[in-house]
Amino acid sequence: MHIGDKFTVFQQGGNNPAYNKVKEHSANPTGIILSASMMLRQVNLPSFADLLEDAVFKTYLNSDARTKELGGNYSTKEFTKKVIENIHVKPSLRKSIKENTSALEL
Repeated sequence: MHIGDKFTVFQQGGNNPAYNKVKEHSANPTGIILSASMMLRQVNLPSFADLLEDAVFKTYLNSDARTKELGGNYSTKEFTKKVIENIHVKPSLRKSIKENTSALEL
């Protein structure tokens, strides 16, 4: 992440030696998911950032879901699906999301 006076750029490295893992669907997506969380904080959506972070941490704490580089057998997609399953929206936030949906539309 690069933060300037007027702009913030979120960028993934292009010359990563683990690129082959991405092509094989075995790369660990934790970094990109947490980068998305940082982006949500930057655009003043901290509740959504918290949801992502909590889901990632819950996945690691309460699951054997690991990609190959962490000693597991999950693919990138399977790990991401497990993170999504661990996103739990509190009723108060669910109501807020419904009320503010138009603010999230581009």
